[in-house]
Amino acid sequence: LHCLAMRLLEARLANPSAVPDEPPVPPPQLADPSLYHYAIFSDNVLAVSVVVASAARVAAEPSRHVFHVVTAPMYLPAFRVWFARLPPPLGAHVQLLSVSDFPFLNATYSPVLRQIEDGNRDVALLDYLRFYLPEMFPALRRVVLLEDDVVVQRDLAGLWRVDMGANVNAALHTCFGGFRRYGKYLNFSEPV
Repeated sequence: LHCLAMRLLEARLANPSAVPDEPPVPPPQLADPSLYHYAIFSDNVLAVSVVVASAARVAAEPSRHVFHVVTAPMYLPAFRVWFARLPPPLGAHVQLLSVSDFPFLNATYSPVLRQIEDGNRDVALLDYLRFYLPEMFPALRRVVLLEDDVVVQRDLAGLWRVDMGANVNAALHTCFGGFRRYGKYLNFSEPV
């Protein structure tokens, strides 16, 4: 995966005009709360491509789906090349962001971030971004977090019709129990 990222970066350096940076004014769809918004935090360009493509292909209205992909700064150019060459199918939208696009994500902001070593900060931070979704996308009423290891098999639009009551988040039960590693940051026994 690292070699793929380096080859994509090499392609960008060889022909910078073929892969422009993000537009100075983001398209309005990226912040439109009436659309279906997803966040994907990953440094794996292939995996993210599969998630986006599979979700768009099974969607009844692919152009209503917006994927906010957040990666480490060193991988952002590779993502830009990939999605410039292979844009999301059927009119789905992708916004490519770097962890550094969110300056509030720093050690003074959160005790979780203070525990992350500086050397691997941006890559390690991707694991904890789920806690900051409301701060990252304040204009959106609902954002669905997608892991980069899924292949979407049905239209996800139904998630926007789920009544969550007074709950601020919802999650699928996983059979592997990986979410328990967050137990030192969240009290899962507290009903609220």
